[in-house]
Amino acid sequence: MKQRFVGWLVLVALVALPGLVDAQDLRTVTGQVTAVESQQPLGAVRVTVKGTLISTVTDREGRFTLQVPANATALVFTGIGFKLVEVPVQSEVQVAMERHAVILEGLVVTALGVEREKRSLGTSVQGVAGADASAVPELNFLSSLQGLVAGVQITDAGPTGGTSRIIIRGSSSIAGDNQPLIVVDGIPIDNSAAGAG
Repeated sequence: MKQRFVGWLVLVALVALPGLVDAQDLRTVTGQVTAVESQQPLGAVRVTVKGTLISTVTDREGRFTLQVPANATALVFTGIGFKLVEVPVQSEVQVAMERHAVILEGLVVTALGVEREKRSLGTSVQGVAGADASAVPELNFLSSLQGLVAGVQITDAGPTGGTSRIIIRGSSSIAGDNQPLIVVDGIPIDNSAAGAG
């Protein structure tokens, strides 16, 4: 019995050892991304280790930190409206990106920030133009979306300080709170009622 336990322990160690060795072969790369024309920092630029799925996004100051495998050779910088930049891996990287005109019509951001062309998706995607949302002025922007998107029911905010209740394709939460997550320019918006807790 004791020999069998030792055998299992050795087997587990052999399986876990390569993962531990790989984890030690990482190095930290830091840097900043700026625009060529204005020298201003660029936020929301994706930094990817070339040939892998390892990536991060720059913050508002254009700074990033990324754990890179020891055998990585290059970093790829991509941002909407900017030309792709590829640089060799160094411990500290300074990148200046040049503007590039892009037609965004047909580009859809799906779950987890993955950008796909609208025609390549297997699901229906519906959009609301700014002109449509502002056609009927409302005090609450969410109330102005009522009737513009199929399957979305928005109840009015009511008195001052109230919030609009948004239900997408019927109630589906046991707790009764199935409010969608609203994200504007990467910032989550709180749509909960004031004083509710």
